[in-house]
Amino acid sequence: MTLAVFYKLLAIMLTVALGWLAGRMRWLGDAAADPARVLGNSAFYIFVPALLFRTTARLDLSTLPWALLAAFFVPLLALMLTIYAVARRRTRHDPMAASVPAVSAIMCSFGNTVQVGIPMAAALFGEAGLGIHITVISLHALVLLTMFTTLVELDRARAHARSRAQAGLPSSLASTLKTTVRNTLIHPVVLPVTAGMLYRALGLPLPAVADEVLQLLASAVVPVCLVLIGLSLAYYGLPRQVHKALGAVITKLVVQPLI
Repeated sequence: MTLAVFYKLLAIMLTVALGWLAGRMRWLGDAAADPARVLGNSAFYIFVPALLFRTTARLDLSTLPWALLAAFFVPLLALMLTIYAVARRRTRHDPMAASVPAVSAIMCSFGNTVQVGIPMAAALFGEAGLGIHITVISLHALVLLTMFTTLVELDRARAHARSRAQAGLPSSLASTLKTTVRNTLIHPVVLPVTAGMLYRALGLPLPAVADEVLQLLASAVVPVCLVLIGLSLAYYGLPRQVHKALGAVITKLVVQPLI
């Protein structure tokens, strides 16, 4: 690790610590006002979509390292589906646990590529590294969120169909699939990435004023997300079931890279 990288990492940690201090001192309000949720909504519905759209709209897909992306996503999907299959086998007789398999799968495979990943990539690698990272986010959200939402909705559809069958009522899988597609596309991460890719495919340059507005909003992503991490730790604390959190961490940081 070079001294420059160390300083950048130290700056990131100090910014998170500042967010934690702001939360502990209740500078943004007490827990009843839930400032962490308000700041999180502003980040994920305003600042992050602006960054994702601007970066994706300027991204040259022909220069992307597709072999590297495949090396990441193929094992990731394999791990996700394996965890899902194991969890579904364990809960197949429990009608109240319809969403548990998909939630377990996404918890042990879905990385925090936005709130933590974007500030890290931007601070350490600049716009060039951020371009590759946004590509990972694009596929990360489109592939994993699509897979996750589909698995959740299909599990819920099975449980719903089972309950309706027991009551002698008809059920429709088509309406469930329609809801799945809509909820997947209308997402603060998926939607701006998809819109940016479509805009790039049209070959149109970003108007100067629009680019300036997007750049201004995007510049807030790194500090807002880092402060939000510290703020969330101050208001919500660590998870009560630490052993489950540690299991997810070990799966993400040890098992997944090994695969």
